[in-house]
Amino acid sequence: MKAISFRRITSLFMIILLAAGLALLIGTFEQEDAHAAVSKKVIKKAKKYTKKTNKLFKVGSAWYCFSSKKVKKGLQKVGKNYYFFSKSTGKMYKKTGLKKVGTAYYYFKLSKGKAPALRNKSVVIDSAAWFFRSNGKRYSYSYKDLGNTSANTAAGYIISEAKIKPENKATDAQLKAAYERIVKRSSNLVVAADPITSETVISKYALSAAQKKGGNCYTVSSLVFVTFKALGANPFLHTGNCTRPKASGETITHPHAWIEESKLVYDAIFDLSKKEMAFMGKEKDSQGNKPFKLKDIADAYKDYTYNPDKDFNKLS
Repeated sequence: MKAISFRRITSLFMIILLAAGLALLIGTFEQEDAHAAVSKKVIKKAKKYTKKTNKLFKVGSAWYCFSSKKVKKGLQKVGKNYYFFSKSTGKMYKKTGLKKVGTAYYYFKLSKGKAPALRNKSVVIDSAAWFFRSNGKRYSYSYKDLGNTSANTAAGYIISEAKIKPENKATDAQLKAAYERIVKRSSNLVVAADPITSETVISKYALSAAQKKGGNCYTVSSLVFVTFKALGANPFLHTGNCTRPKASGETITHPHAWIEESKLVYDAIFDLSKKEMAFMGKEKDSQGNKPFKLKDIADAYKDYTYNPDKDFNKLS
């Protein structure tokens, strides 16, 4: 019997080793594929749900989305919320954090075993505020973090709706676009709110005006205030009283609030009632009034007298 050469033994050993490795690799792929597939139990349960509307079902410890006898995958809307379901297993994504889906970013937040995408909320990421719109998608541009979730969210409504791209410092065009958006979207003027006595209520009032699309002078002025701050401006919120004429020829004095920024005044309630875009970088408004400095506040609007008694420039 001829002796088998060392080289041949080595070659046989390598072939056996490669074959074993290949078998192990195939087995791993098959195992992963088995885990990746939607389980028969889930498919069987899905086939019992015949409605076309998406609905959540819990199978074991996982949540799934069923519709028309099928297991839905990817981003799905269920009720008012958006969820992401694995494109292989169909299981709900259950982590808190930012996730890219297609070309858009969403922020999912785990709560009570489910992780819906945030809607109409602001999140601070890397020291900047980001707004997630009603469809869950993140607005393309960040803005200044005001250190308060309510204030950040209120400002996010306006910045995203006005399609503003914030910079390090607010521009006149950005302030105009933001203010114009607030006035145009605010149709509800009957939401009552008490006078502002401290800076602690400004953020809450601003969010109320953003969500309810209106309010009174205190809430709408608060919304202007936080939006201007988020854009990098340095506004002052003034409260006091305003004396104005009545149709009868008499005058009425009532509590009031308004905004001053860079020596220009923004009285959103006046503009809401008159539907005029006054004092937004124009030389004159429709009544012939010029944009005024704070020292000229008594002549701000024709036949209107402003008497400030408190100034606010910060949030808490």
